[in-house]
Amino acid sequence: MHNKPHTKEAKEKIRGTLKKWKNYFSKIKKGKLNPNWRGGIAEYFNHAFMKKQRLIILMQNPKCEVCGKVATEIHHIDKTKSNHKLSNLMAVCHKCNINFHYDVIGRPKNKKNI
Repeated sequence: MHNKPHTKEAKEKIRGTLKKWKNYFSKIKKGKLNPNWRGGIAEYFNHAFMKKQRLIILMQNPKCEVCGKVATEIHHIDKTKSNHKLSNLMAVCHKCNINFHYDVIGRPKNKKNI
C-alpha cells in the first residue's frame, strides 16, 4: 500500500469517474427502472398523512422511547402498517427499531413477535 497523496490529475480523474457512476445509478434507479417499482403505488394507503404523523411524533419526542438516544424512526406499536394514530406510534432509534423486527442473527422475527 502506498502512502503517497494522489496527484491533482488523479483526483480529477477519480471525481469524474464517481460523477459518471452517480449519474448512471441515479438514472437506472428511478421510476419504472427501479427493480422495486410497483406502478407508482405507495405501500401505505395515505402516505402523505402517515409522513405528517411521523413528523409530529418525532417533534414531540426527539429521543428514542426505548434507549434514550436520538429517535430517527417510528415503530407501529400494534404491529400494523395501516394504523397511523399518534397513540400507536413510538419514536425509536434505528437500532431499537431493528431489534423490534429482527432476531440476534438478522433473521426477521415472526410477525406475531414484532
